[in-house]
Amino acid sequence: MSSRCQQQCSIMPAFRGITKGLAKEILRNQPLDIYEFGAHYFTRLLEAQRKIDEGQYPDLGAIDASELDELLLLEFIAADQEKTAHYYPREIVEVTTMPYGR
Repeated sequence: MSSRCQQQCSIMPAFRGITKGLAKEILRNQPLDIYEFGAHYFTRLLEAQRKIDEGQYPDLGAIDASELDELLLLEFIAADQEKTAHYYPREIVEVTTMPYGR
């Protein structure tokens, strides 16, 4: 049953990708406290984004798969020029062939 007060909200494509990443990690890790896990997840994501913004890149041999997932997610979000969360071949090539340390 729909409400007359119900307002449709559009979700930003970047937000959709970030929440999908969080949901995937929650399902993979099965944490007891989802809120604590989410806070930690977003803190790590923010730290990774700051490092990228400052030109500091992690040693790819020293990070685990979830950290690599986060790093790639941030790079794909940055490459999504149209902010649609649909990636064109040129954007995939841009992310996957960029020189390490840009």
